Amino acid sequence: MALRLRDLWLGIGLITLLTRAAVAAEPTVITSATEKKLFSAHFTIDYLYSGKTAHIDRETPMGTMPGMPSHRVHDLTYTGSRHTLNLRGSFGFFHDIEVHIALPIVLSDSRRLEYDETDMSTSPTVLDGIVPAVGIDANNDGGPTSGGNLFIGPDRSGLDQLWLGVRWAALNQRRDPSKPTWTIGAEYRIAIADGMSYDRSAPTGSTGVGRGVNEVYLDTSLSRRIGWADPFVTFWWLWPSPTGENAYPEFPLSIGQEDKEPQQRAGTRFGFESIVWEQPDHKRRIGIEVATRVEATFQGRGYSEMWEAFATSPVLDINPDPGMTMPGTPGAMTQRHPGTTVIENYATFGGELAIRGQMGRLMQFRIGGGFQYDQGHAITFDDAGKDRSNATTPDTDSVVTPGTVEENPLHFRMIDLPGKRYRVDSATTWQFFIMGRILL
Repeated sequence: MALRLRDLWLGIGLITLLTRAAVAAEPTVITSATEKKLFSAHFTIDYLYSGKTAHIDRETPMGTMPGMPSHRVHDLTYTGSRHTLNLRGSFGFFHDIEVHIALPIVLSDSRRLEYDETDMSTSPTVLDGIVPAVGIDANNDGGPTSGGNLFIGPDRSGLDQLWLGVRWAALNQRRDPSKPTWTIGAEYRIAIADGMSYDRSAPTGSTGVGRGVNEVYLDTSLSRRIGWADPFVTFWWLWPSPTGENAYPEFPLSIGQEDKEPQQRAGTRFGFESIVWEQPDHKRRIGIEVATRVEATFQGRGYSEMWEAFATSPVLDINPDPGMTMPGTPGAMTQRHPGTTVIENYATFGGELAIRGQMGRLMQFRIGGGFQYDQGHAITFDDAGKDRSNATTPDTDSVVTPGTVEENPLHFRMIDLPGKRYRVDSATTWQFFIMGRILL
């Protein structure tokens, strides 16, 4: 036993000697003042390309009789791409404390829906009248499509949010080589644009990329350089709050609407960086970074792959007063569908491979790519309403009574009813990213 304990302490000593106070793994990089430098600043430009494909299935009854089982029709294929440039500045005025500001700019965003195993005569989306058989090309003034396309969304670009954040290194390996680097961060992401909208009467009238939400982002990361390896792990949580009713409408004349809030997200990212070349005295190094991501997106209202096809579709008009509590002609207050729907919980799995380096005291870079896969999930998942006994519905049953305030104005039997829902499957995203950072 004594020999084993001696070997253990010897191993710990060797690890400590091999560990150098070098640049931390990317998740734990922090802009901090030091004893010799009372102010530090990092300026980062980060480019990201994302290309996504997904199959959109439609649940369809196998017969016309009530209660018949349903099967999935491989209706449409979604294809989308986005180019994003993120400008970020981080500043260190105190030891191990960073404040930062970031502005993501969407340079371009394009989306289209194509027929999968259907055509204009068999697609449930066309047969239900959600999209006309001739299709819609928003970039051609809403005119017909060609080449197997059913819907082509308008080309979008612009701003969504401004990010303001703070980060604290509770432990810092640069200061104490015997300890890991542990950072705790918080960001408030401020919406600077309204939620995206689409109107078939003015197809290019709104081409922004805003989601209409403020978000609170919390994360904590841990890394520990041991010789040539620098393993790391991050845990994070994102809580959104809508800024208006453009994409997240509320209906005070109904008690049936329960899922009003945007989707929350949480996840972890873990991996390691392998240092393949290093000149510590000259602040030069090259490393290969490998990482895995696991994320959870929780049930809530959001922009799905079908949102523009749903938006302002005449067969999805909303009656905001299902109980007719206000006088007037029924249907006189009809509103157009915003396109956002209740989306079911789903998990995302992904990986990244990157080359990361520092070339001297003033410049860092990171270049690589990634892949992610979304678990299959329903994208039209709204409930019929909420049963409650009140003056308008003096019933004692335990079901939602149609034509009363119990009815959910955003529930449509055509797309939300089990056996008619839309589902997304085999959603894959490929990414390419390149980052440059100036250290001052």
